Amino acid sequence: MNERLSVMLNGPILKMVCNLSFPNFIGVASMTLVIFADAFFIGQLGVVSLASLALVFPFTSLMQMMSAGAIGGATTSSISRSLGNGFNSNAETAAWHAIVIGIIISLIFTVLFGFFPKYIFNFMRDKSEVLNGAVGYAHIAFGGQFSYG
Repeated sequence: MNERLSVMLNGPILKMVCNLSFPNFIGVASMTLVIFADAFFIGQLGVVSLASLALVFPFTSLMQMMSAGAIGGATTSSISRSLGNGFNSNAETAAWHAIVIGIIISLIFTVLFGFFPKYIFNFMRDKSEVLNGAVGYAHIAFGGQFSYG
């Protein structure tokens, strides 16, 4: 048994859990800080800007949770299990699949919120200057400063 595995199996549990979870903690904490900083900055611009952010927020959170949570977690798990079992080719295949899935999901978000944000936010029943602010914010947040019609 190699030394790292021996430390993992026989060492203090709390220390090992903290060491293994620290990178995930940093990722989640940084995403949370970005959300707070974004809301603080937008809040300084006024109530209309903050209301515009509130229309877009559920979709930006969905995008982040899909990348970091659902798809990212599944990818990390799959690659880790493959590498742990010595199946390096399976890990490479899982990594390439994750890249393709990430590109496809990114394109879906970019197309939906780059070309059609006004239609999506109209479903939320806001047709004022808040809607225009939300459309502008969505163009920036979802990767393309372009608009359709």
